[in-house]
Amino acid sequence: MRYKPLVVAAFVAAAVAVPAAAKVVPLDPRSYVYDAAGRLDVGSLALSVAYVVTTKGDRAEQATGFFFEHGGGVYLITNRHVVLREDADDYWKPDTLQLTLHVDAGDIATVEVLNLPLYDRDGRPVWLEHPTYKGELDVVAIPCAELAASPKYTISPFAADNFVRRDYDVVYVGEDVVILGYPLGYYDYYHNVPLLRQGIIASFYPLAFNRRPVFYVDARLHSGMSGSPVLFPPGRVRDTVRTSADAATAGKIYLLGVNATRVDRMPRPTEYEVVLKDVAPGGFVASAEPIKEKDEPLGLNEVYYADYVVEIIEGRK
Repeated sequence: MRYKPLVVAAFVAAAVAVPAAAKVVPLDPRSYVYDAAGRLDVGSLALSVAYVVTTKGDRAEQATGFFFEHGGGVYLITNRHVVLREDADDYWKPDTLQLTLHVDAGDIATVEVLNLPLYDRDGRPVWLEHPTYKGELDVVAIPCAELAASPKYTISPFAADNFVRRDYDVVYVGEDVVILGYPLGYYDYYHNVPLLRQGIIASFYPLAFNRRPVFYVDARLHSGMSGSPVLFPPGRVRDTVRTSADAATAGKIYLLGVNATRVDRMPRPTEYEVVLKDVAPGGFVASAEPIKEKDEPLGLNEVYYADYVVEIIEGRK
């Protein structure tokens, strides 16, 4: 398998040191780079995510996943509700997950669909869940042995090195974040690259919001972005590192979390209105009757902290 360094030149003005064999291509729609054969190349960030389709029979749903390398293995990270929803009103138990992957580093329009079974021969789920939170933590890691074994797929996985270092104040509430994914299944189909949405951190990072392993992002996201990586642009890190030695990490992309749920509405308290009713003979009486409860749009998105990905893979509590 071919790896490209997880670097995005579009976010940073300074050059980033990468291995000589790698190509750094600005993710800028106005700036395309062609190789000697005249073929379009693409930056590594576009190769870190994949368009996900889960299927069972003739039913299909779409989502987002991203690649993560740990302990010599490669995993697809996405939400648990993408592979299993157990609510009676919204039950979904697909048996196959499809990934659309690049197979030619020099021609990003060349792709291939890889089908991953979600259950083994004994009917057991192949995905990994958190050993403590189980299904309450809406993130799973799906081992991708086919990707690790085959050299034809071109991906660019994240790793634990992309996590925020908690001993440094590199992330503040209100900071800009970037979310990669496939909103409503819409993306650059020809080149098989995702779209980017921008948002801000809406809760106080790194606190566990209401004692849950999540923080909130204010961003306009849609269905299809379940499992999207939430990233901290590297250009902002240079403003927060504390020593000159750490300035070398200013070009890194920080993986903050895994987008899970859009929190669109919150119940408001019941309101009442005064209603006049006829009372015989020829009179009226006023009564307070409840108005149907209304919802207030929030526009927030629930994001699980990225640290839990390693705990899921290692089975560590």
